[in-house]
Amino acid sequence: MAASISRRPAPAPEPVKRVKAAPSKAAPIQLVQAATISLGRVVALGTDVEVELGGRSVAALVDASVDVSVIKTAFERGERVLIEVIGDRAVIVGALRTQATPGIERGEKFVIEAGEVAIAAKRVTIDGDEIALSSKTARLVLRAAGEIESFAERIVSRASGVHKIVGRMLRLN
Repeated sequence: MAASISRRPAPAPEPVKRVKAAPSKAAPIQLVQAATISLGRVVALGTDVEVELGGRSVAALVDASVDVSVIKTAFERGERVLIEVIGDRAVIVGALRTQATPGIERGEKFVIEAGEVAIAAKRVTIDGDEIALSSKTARLVLRAAGEIESFAERIVSRASGVHKIVGRMLRLN
């Protein structure tokens, strides 16, 4: 689902003025209009985001700090979003996570969909009763019963030193 989402532009950073002054009793900050945080659900995605807020549908902007994929996932899963309401303007500032996250909680099944996943580590350990790596027509499967199965149109094995194949029996074709 390709959707463009309106974003609230990030405010331009202002230079910080540092002044050395004697401590004084400053007047409390008075807001022109207080902002409130509410819970709602995304009901439509498109050029604008439509959220259900207090029993009615309203158009909302997405804060620049919120990743668009977070809003899309909240929409697909029916998760609630955090909405800052100032006057008649609604801005989505986050989403409430309602399902287990891989690497944080234990879940029955996790599906990770991405254009690319990269893992950079000194050591990677994967434990399971069966581990399968697949890419189009090639497949490598490791089974807990002590079996490794490789399937491909062509399999190449190389060694710059000794290439050792050890087994009680070797069967070729």
